[in-house]
This record gives sequence, C-alpha cells and structure tokens, in this order.
Amino acid sequence: MKGTLKPMRLASLLLPAFLAALAAPAQTGQSAQTSPQAPAPAKPKAGASQPAPFFEDKPYIRRFTIGGNASFLVPGLMKSGEQTESLASPPLQIDTKNENKGTIFGGGVTVQFFLGERYAINADLQLRRPRYKLTTTLYEGVDNPNTPGDERTVTFYTEDTRARYWDLPLLLRRYNESRYENRWKWFYEAGPVLRHVTGIRSATEKEFRGTKTCCDETPATPAHRNIYGAAAGIGLVLKDDFGIKLIPEFRYTRWFGGIFNNRAAQSRRGQYEILVSITF
Repeated sequence: MKGTLKPMRLASLLLPAFLAALAAPAQTGQSAQTSPQAPAPAKPKAGASQPAPFFEDKPYIRRFTIGGNASFLVPGLMKSGEQTESLASPPLQIDTKNENKGTIFGGGVTVQFFLGERYAINADLQLRRPRYKLTTTLYEGVDNPNTPGDERTVTFYTEDTRARYWDLPLLLRRYNESRYENRWKWFYEAGPVLRHVTGIRSATEKEFRGTKTCCDETPATPAHRNIYGAAAGIGLVLKDDFGIKLIPEFRYTRWFGGIFNNRAAQSRRGQYEILVSITF
C-alpha cells in the first residue's frame, strides 16, 4: 500500500501544474486576437520649441526701417550750353555760356513703412549741391560793317553760383512677394517729389576795357524756391545675417520747373540717378 500511494500522491501534485501549463497558451492566443492598444504619446523633450504662427515669424523686412543712402546723378543738376539774345532798343547783344560745376554725388536719410505684406511707403530727405559758372558778354551799340574793328562796347561778367537742394520724394513701393518670405526681393515705386533750394551764394567778376572788378556777392535770384516733380524707379533688397539691408536702386525724376532759369544757366528737368541705401 505504501508503495502504491506514493505514485498517486505524485500524480495529484503534478496534474494541477500540467493543466495550468495547457491554459497559458490559450490565454495568450486570445489576447493576440484582440486589437492592440495605442502606445502612450512620447513626452516632449525639455527645451523643445513649437513652430510660431505665420504672423509671429520674423520677417525678411521689418515693418519700419530707417537708414541712409548715397545718390549718383547721371548727368549733373545744371545744363551746360550757350545762348545768344539780341535787343533792338537799345541795341544790345547778350551772349551767355554756362558750365556745370556741381558734384554728381548726394545723400541723406531714408525711411520705409509697410502698409501690408507687399506695399510700403518710402520717404527720403536728400541733400544735393549744384554749382554753375555763367559767363555773360554784353555788346552795346551798333557795329559798323564797313570797318575791320567792332565799335560796340563790350563788358564781360563771370558768375560763380553755388546752392543746396533739398529733395523730398514720397514713393509708394510694391514688392514682388510678401515681406515675410526669407529671400531677396525686388520692387518698383512711383510718387511725387518736392525740391527746395537754400544757401544760394554767388560771386560775380566784371571786366570792362581790360579792368577787372571783383567781386559782387549778390546771390543769384532763383526762378523758383520750390518745385515739384514725379519720380519712378526699380530696385532690389538684399539682407545679410545681421539684418542689415543693402538696397541698390535706379530712379528717374521729371521736374515740372527749374530752380534756376537765367539764360544759359538752366536747371535740368530730367534727372537720372543711381541710389544705394543701407537700412536697419
């Protein structure tokens, strides 16, 4: 009896373990047939930044910019040429010759304000320095054609005049794309221009019968103190890594009048210029 009981007790102990081993694969199969659960979302890393909305992105061109510019005129501010005028009573012939002596360089400040993403208002204040040398020869009386000499009285005047022009263009600019696009851009512009003259200085030398008298410093009288015009241009905007913008530009201005209009000394009506601006 004792010999038979020991195997039976061993079987009673092993049977529950065998049944448990058979049930484990069946439970595993049932869990595999059910839909898998979605993995938990990964936690964002510390310091990770979310992308900003479009209107909060840093633009290629800020809404308001200010800077300076340099201007190069092609050609100068005054015309060079000659003119002859004759009066019958009293008999008088006036010959004038003008030379443009002013610099072709100018410069000033520039500001720009965007009205939207592609349209902006640009205003400049530019200083220019015109200068001219006007030689006037007066022939008074009547010349006798039957004599080799000239019986008329001759007087020579040489006038050297300098001044300052203040130009204020107010232009509407249209860019080829939004100011937020991070690349170079081009634009075209148009608008009115005002020119004001100050600081007129003149020195006039007179020569009569070989005697020179220097100098009459009465300032030349301008035809207009203020004149208006219309300007149009085209340009590029280039920006470096520090946010400094370089703006090369070509601009044409048509003036509706002339500051100086003294015989051969004529202000130029058509103005061609190349501008280079640096803005922040």
